Formats: sequence, C-alpha cells, structure tokens
Amino acid sequence: MNTSTLSPLATVFTFLFVPATRPERLAKALGSGAGAVIVDLEMLWRRPESLPRASIWRRRL
Repeated sequence: MNTSTLSPLATVFTFLFVPATRPERLAKALGSGAGAVIVDLEMLWRRPESLPRASIWRRRL
C-alpha cells in the first residue's frame, strides 16, 4: 500500500473525543499526546443552556 495516498488520519492510532459542552477540557486534550483530538459538537446544539458556549468554540476553532 502506498502511504503517500492515505489520509493523514489513516495513520492516527489514538482519537480523543472532547465534549463541546466542556470547552475547558480542550487544552488538556491537546496536550494529551493523542494522535487526533475531536470536538464533539452534537450535544452543544441539543442543549439550549449550552448555546452561549457555542461562541467560545467559535473563537477557539
């Protein structure tokens, strides 16, 4: 298999999911050594009380 044609994510072994409802966990996740950090935005939009936090993620991302 030619690795030059693979997506960069194809070589990642560790995926760390961070809930968007907990933006304070992002820095810790980024420093964890995980191959990829994935921000899970789903619950952010399902919980009306979390909508003010959406602006935090827009500034960070």
